[in-house]
Amino acid sequence: MKKVICIFITFVFCMTLASCSAGNNTETSDKTNSADSSTAVEIVEIEKEIAEKNAELAKKSDEKKKDVNSAPAADRNEWIKAYKNILLNLDKEDIELNDQKPKFCLCFIDGDDIPELVVSTGDFHAASCYLFTFSNGKAVNLGPFGTFGTVQYVENSGIVIDSLGNTGYLNETYYKLENGMIDSLLDIEIETGDSEIYMIDGSEITKAQYDSLVAKVTGGTNPISSPEYENCFEISEESINKNLK
Repeated sequence: MKKVICIFITFVFCMTLASCSAGNNTETSDKTNSADSSTAVEIVEIEKEIAEKNAELAKKSDEKKKDVNSAPAADRNEWIKAYKNILLNLDKEDIELNDQKPKFCLCFIDGDDIPELVVSTGDFHAASCYLFTFSNGKAVNLGPFGTFGTVQYVENSGIVIDSLGNTGYLNETYYKLENGMIDSLLDIEIETGDSEIYMIDGSEITKAQYDSLVAKVTGGTNPISSPEYENCFEISEESINKNLK
């Protein structure tokens, strides 16, 4: 009789454990599904924001074109003259210069047939690039981007990527340049280490979601970098006349 009772108690105990385990698994699964659903909703909202920013920038661009009365395309001599003036008067520009002498190169960043002027300020970590675009008859200073004297961009798309990092941390901001105006589309924080953690506005996203958002902004085209500092042109009257013509 005692054996029967012991067997019965053991059976009840096992069933109780199984029930608790199933309940915990269900609760964990529900939480996971809820988190995934919440993240998915956030990603959709971010994609909407990117589309809205693109549309807003395009609208501003159209309005700007109307303001200048649909001026004809710039003559080659105009933008060359404007860029030469920038390079020969860098000390008068809003540029943070370092001990190293700045250098320059030309990159086709936006979609028109006029290249952007890139001024590289050095080849060390904090050395950024200053971008200038030619719009409505004048050179526009877009500000500093990049690090180690280079900047990433998607050629002929207007997309500029500003990456700033330190040990264990990286911040990526994706900008859109159009008709002389630039605006941020996406900002991502990345914690680097044994495994990478991706954050947007304090919310963690997966690597797949990160890749999806970046592809949304870049159109799936891999960014390229402007020439390294050592491969850029010297800023002297002789060098400018030789390489900017």
